[in-house]
Amino acid sequence: MDEHPGVVFHDSPTHGRVAALAGGPDIAEVIDVLTGLATEGDARITETATWLGIHPSRVRIAMGYYTAFRDEIDHQIDLRRREAAELRGRYEAEQPLLE
Repeated sequence: MDEHPGVVFHDSPTHGRVAALAGGPDIAEVIDVLTGLATEGDARITETATWLGIHPSRVRIAMGYYTAFRDEIDHQIDLRRREAAELRGRYEAEQPLLE
């Protein structure tokens, strides 16, 4: 944490130890939003900050942590995407029961 001020860790029952910005959100969430945008350069940082309701400097903190621990964060992003797909599939499978 000394090397990455502003980054804290919390335990998640499904993800284990998770890196997050102090006060949230998780680093994986920031990077997932950042890499999913079509803008480039500083505009991408600004847009990410807007989407997440945080200051652009916090996006840069997340980027710094990500560059140092890319595999860890990529793994968390992959887990989140798989969970979202599973939940989406369950939701879609339940919809005919409500018609």
